[in-house]
This record gives sequence, C-alpha cells and structure tokens, in this order.
Amino acid sequence: MATLIDEDLLSLKEKVSQFAGEHIAPRSDLYTCEGFPFDIWHKMAQENLLGLSIPKEFGGCEKSFLAVAVAGETMTGSGHNMGLALSWL
Repeated sequence: MATLIDEDLLSLKEKVSQFAGEHIAPRSDLYTCEGFPFDIWHKMAQENLLGLSIPKEFGGCEKSFLAVAVAGETMTGSGHNMGLALSWL
C-alpha cells in the first residue's frame, strides 16, 4: 500500500529540514552540553513546530501522525541529532 505525500506534508518537510539545517546541525555543543537546549526549543515554538498533533482547539497544529513521522525523520536527517528529535516527538 502506497502512502500519498501531499503538498502539506512536503511543505512541512521543507520547513523542518530548513529549521534543522540552520539551528540544530551546526550546533556541535549539543553532544556535550549537560542541560537541555531550551534556546532551540523556543525557536521551534516561534516556527510553530511544537504541538504538531495537538488539536487546534488546544493551541496545536492538528497534523496527522503521518505528518509527525515525516517531520521526525526529517528533523533527524537534517539536524543530525536523534536525541533532540526524540525529545521533540
């Protein structure tokens, strides 16, 4: 069974890829820091990347679980940091 990757998913994938490439991949300190990188978390909130699967009535984006999976895979691939991607998901 094939899964359709529509324009909405492609747009989300591009947004996450760009964010991860700009804000996560260049950060070599993420592998050695002792605390959580809240600066990145705040930037993710500004870009509306938090709460992807949360209903809009509660302030989320109301995306499908497929969208969350695509975003997570993209975050890991473009940001090169599985720990941050897993914390996000």
